[in-house]
Amino acid sequence: MKIWLSIISNIVAGIALLEFVITDQYCLLSGYPTFKLAITIGLCIFFAYIIIGLSIEKFNNSPKKCKSKEQITNQLLKFFSDDGRICIVSRNLSWSSDLKIQSKLKEKSIKNDLNIFAEKESEYPVALTSTKSSAKFYEDLQFTPKCRFTITNYKNNNALLHIAHIDDNENHLIYRYKNKDGPIYYLALDLAELLEKSIEKVGALKKQNLTLEQQIEALQK
Repeated sequence: MKIWLSIISNIVAGIALLEFVITDQYCLLSGYPTFKLAITIGLCIFFAYIIIGLSIEKFNNSPKKCKSKEQITNQLLKFFSDDGRICIVSRNLSWSSDLKIQSKLKEKSIKNDLNIFAEKESEYPVALTSTKSSAKFYEDLQFTPKCRFTITNYKNNNALLHIAHIDDNENHLIYRYKNKDGPIYYLALDLAELLEKSIEKVGALKKQNLTLEQQIEALQK
């Protein structure tokens, strides 16, 4: 609602400014109707372009509000319908109970376009067993990320970061960040890459049958 009120107020402000500019008292070419009409049309197009552009950008950058489980599912399906690689940082993928979501994740896994980071293999959804080859588990790191997010078009220049947050009214807000949005975007990408490399390194050390102390020492090198 706040976004639409802002858009309407911008349009009203633009119209008021136009009225001010083209009033006979302030128009330098008030004695020439043809030129006045041309100026009016030009200013209308100019202000409409500016106002609509700013409004669209503000709308696109605002969080998506999901008030029901169905809306959350539909939003996730949009993410997973993209052609590029998907990276999911979660704990137990509790949101993946929907059959359509499971189908999309399986399609991504078959195409090798899926990276999942979850906490425990034992808690991995049975319905997603066929996607386990795309999953890595961070339980052995003795670290659980507090931030859960999804990256679409992962490892591409046009990747998008999606972070979910629950507000005071129990609405699910999904924030979206592009590479131009700076630190938040790159922190999430760094965390995903760090998880991947750490899990691989710990896995390699476990295969060497090292003690916990030896594993810690090896990780510090």
